[in-house]
Amino acid sequence: MIAYHLYSQRDPRWRNMFIGHSRSTMGRYGCLVTSIAMMVGVTPIEANRRLTQAGLIGYPTCMACLNSFSLRRAFPYVAALHLSPRWSDPVPSQELERLRSHLAVGGPAIIEVDINTRTLPLDQHFVLGVGIEDESIIIHDPWDGMRRTLVPTYGKDEAIAVWRFVLYRIGSDRRA
Repeated sequence: MIAYHLYSQRDPRWRNMFIGHSRSTMGRYGCLVTSIAMMVGVTPIEANRRLTQAGLIGYPTCMACLNSFSLRRAFPYVAALHLSPRWSDPVPSQELERLRSHLAVGGPAIIEVDINTRTLPLDQHFVLGVGIEDESIIIHDPWDGMRRTLVPTYGKDEAIAVWRFVLYRIGSDRRA
């Protein structure tokens, strides 16, 4: 398994930093930026700076949201391979197998989950999928910077825990 950083979006070094040009802070809404930082090997501060400079954060209805999952403008060594649709029903088995196969060979994935499965609607949260161990999807969770299994943390099974995912390939030159 490839070693990815573990960061918490609530780390005192960046929790009060604004995401892009928004008034939303990393501590409350920085799960996606922090997941990207863990994946690409930079701090959340640097990821936020690069994503903002590349124009990838913000659009009229959500100034703190990523407007594209293609990260090449900010990180030329990162290629998005597959963006799944967002499911409200269980993930189809062929899509879940695509995610699991990618993780099994060391490919990273940004996975959208529901951070509070006891409430409706979706309480959007993003985690970094980093591998498979003992048949379980392993994630790095930016909420607290912990490494854990996707299930049971975010649902009773993977088909329900996953709402959407993006598969990435990281090039060998992370200095770009």
